[in-house]
Amino acid sequence: MPQWHIIPASNRQEVMDWSLVLTSQRIEAEILAFPDGRAPYGLRINPLDRLRAMQAILRFQKENKGWHWHQELPAMGLRYDWSAWGWCLLLSVFAWLAWEVRPELQQMGMLKSQEVLRGGAWWQTITAVMLHGDVAHLASNLTSGIIILGLCMGRFGTTPALLIALICGAMGNVWSLWAHDEPYRGLGASGMIMGALGMMGPHALYLMRRDTKAGFRIVVSGMLAVIMLFSLWGLSPQSDVAAHFGGFVSGIAWGAVLSLCPENQLRAPRLNLLCGLMMMFLLFWAWGMALSGGRPWIWRQWMGWG
Repeated sequence: MPQWHIIPASNRQEVMDWSLVLTSQRIEAEILAFPDGRAPYGLRINPLDRLRAMQAILRFQKENKGWHWHQELPAMGLRYDWSAWGWCLLLSVFAWLAWEVRPELQQMGMLKSQEVLRGGAWWQTITAVMLHGDVAHLASNLTSGIIILGLCMGRFGTTPALLIALICGAMGNVWSLWAHDEPYRGLGASGMIMGALGMMGPHALYLMRRDTKAGFRIVVSGMLAVIMLFSLWGLSPQSDVAAHFGGFVSGIAWGAVLSLCPENQLRAPRLNLLCGLMMMFLLFWAWGMALSGGRPWIWRQWMGWG
């Protein structure tokens, strides 16, 4: 019997995922690289563990079957999630509805400081994320959001990242309320996008754990890169800098926590389903409160059915 058994893998992300799966089953596995071989990566395990290892990997593949919206970016240690385009499409639909179909949506969902602070309309911190002032405002957020959200969703899971980014956008609006002394109105998804950017900063902690030799240098360079992008996109004099800053700082805090979680767990179908349902509930609740003026949801009257 040979001393070791090699399980070939097609790419680095696959071998990393399989390694975590085997570790969770208490199967010792060593990651190997074969740049000139039939497979670029592989796992070296004890032959006695071969059957258990293959069963664990097959279970993992079955649980994650059909989740193929990701594209590997090996040089960055990241993957891009193309489903970010779906969220950007949803923002475009909301903009069209508010501009052309139901103009009152803009007034109902906009963040208005006096209504929030005096009337308790805190749902506006969420509904305002879905609205935009004009085409230029929407286009600016879409062009940056497609990139940043795609990377964030690829790193932290599709719906977990989207849910946390939405919360960061709401927190950015809360920060903006605190920062403005005068009556204030705001809308836009830029705080959410800056939150997603902030989440990517602590990704350097994950890279440091994977490459301990680089250590402190990776963390510093990663955070500096994210801060540089924030200064480029988030500090424009024409934008709501307070909302951007609040979303960005919230994103860093959330990203630091999520970076400690194994990637395969963040991409687990059950967790993504749960986070997706939570996000849908949050949006339905916020817009239900906005459309009813804070009273029980009066859908029939607003839709013209009653």
